[in-house]
Amino acid sequence: MDRDESRPVGWWCPAYTFVRDDCNDEQAVRPAARRTREVDHRAGRWHHGDDVDTPPSLPPSLPPDPVSGAGCRVLVLDDEPAIRRFVKAALQESGYEVAVAGNGAEAVTLFQSAALEGRRFGVVLLDLRIAGGMGGLETLARLRAIDPQVRAIASSGQPAEEIMEAPLLHGFVGTLAKPYTLDELERAVAEARRAAPLNT
Repeated sequence: MDRDESRPVGWWCPAYTFVRDDCNDEQAVRPAARRTREVDHRAGRWHHGDDVDTPPSLPPSLPPDPVSGAGCRVLVLDDEPAIRRFVKAALQESGYEVAVAGNGAEAVTLFQSAALEGRRFGVVLLDLRIAGGMGGLETLARLRAIDPQVRAIASSGQPAEEIMEAPLLHGFVGTLAKPYTLDELERAVAEARRAAPLNT
């Protein structure tokens, strides 16, 4: 099915393309092969040789990706449903157990329940700006009251803001600027797992 190429790409990554229709705020999620790395940013079209808009098949000669997230739970806070779906699917493919929340209050509830059950989250990925609700910084303060050793990643589409430039001063062990690729997501989570907890 052909798509109107005038539609802007609201957010993309090498595993999925998210197309936003600004008129009705409708979002579509288009899966593609995990190892695809070439994307036309303007049209949001996949390129693989001479094929366009056709998710390529994974070459049989390539071995499967190693499971690196086994035994680690990740909590994701983001108010964009498409981003939550992508992050959850991508990290689960790497072996992580993932829970997602669309607002800060929900994230705090999930985090507290996990702590009470003895199944704490190894990493939390927090969007700093949540429409109409508690953002990542305020949410982190609530999470830190439950577990002072929480390892949090700050995520934002405005990388020049203060928290993104000096995350450690605000209690975050790392940052992830939007839009980000699959590799950048996995690298940020892996680095956060290895980071020393910040007892601030």
